[in-house]
Amino acid sequence: MNQTDFDTVKPDWIQTVESLLQDWKVFCQQETKAIQGQDWEQIRIVQQSIQQIMGQIETITASHGADDATIRHWLAPRMTELLHLERENSQNLGAKLDRTRGELHHSRTSGRKLNQIKSAYGVGRESVMIRQYT
Repeated sequence: MNQTDFDTVKPDWIQTVESLLQDWKVFCQQETKAIQGQDWEQIRIVQQSIQQIMGQIETITASHGADDATIRHWLAPRMTELLHLERENSQNLGAKLDRTRGELHHSRTSGRKLNQIKSAYGVGRESVMIRQYT
């Protein structure tokens, strides 16, 4: 079976793969929203769903006798948008993680400085000074 055969005469398994690709696209869109909302649990769930879809596509295509080159040729244009969405999500997630790491580093640095100030000033010293001058 060649590329043209897949496009003109669609066996059930091709329709199933097309449906799975559409589901994958929906999950990518959900992942985009989850990244924007920093919903880490939803990202985990979506990633698991995408992994399942990838496994199903691999199983289906392997079990239907079409050679790998033909399947890859047929899948390539259908995967372009998905790969673009996945790449964008990966970059956005990376940016969020970098920002979070920076905030965490800033928070730790601020905490250390506060401890240094307290150490230099003396614990409870402010309350002693207030009592002395009131």
